[in-house]
Amino acid sequence: MAASRAEGLRLLAPAPTIEAPQQTDIRIKSSKRKSIACEACKKKRSKCNGDHPCDGCVQAGTECHVLEGLDRRRKVAMHKIGRDLCTTRSLLHEIVVAFDGGTDADVERLISIARNNSSTDVNTKLHDWHSLQVGKHSLIERNV
Repeated sequence: MAASRAEGLRLLAPAPTIEAPQQTDIRIKSSKRKSIACEACKKKRSKCNGDHPCDGCVQAGTECHVLEGLDRRRKVAMHKIGRDLCTTRSLLHEIVVAFDGGTDADVERLISIARNNSSTDVNTKLHDWHSLQVGKHSLIERNV
């Protein structure tokens, strides 16, 4: 039975041996794309190679500045966000303490800081509130 099947089939030749390609000394420059451009290239809307200073700034004779804090994907920005979060959490805790056990004057000062600084950034508000709390704690420690 096996012989009858083999009669109708053609024999296959062995596969040719594949030689490994020859190694060449040509090195391809790995080009890593930078994820953020310098301020001058952003302003000109030109391609920035990400070096410091970049080729565009060298040719134009301008200063090359990269504001890494604006790129929220970078570690520097993530650390800043983490610090801001800790500060905000601390502020929230101090606000709760002030509302629960603080005097009416403390609550009024807190509301005044929140209202007066509504147009300023959060860090200014946090700084104002923290300086208020440092003064308050020193008064409390003296009274105790």
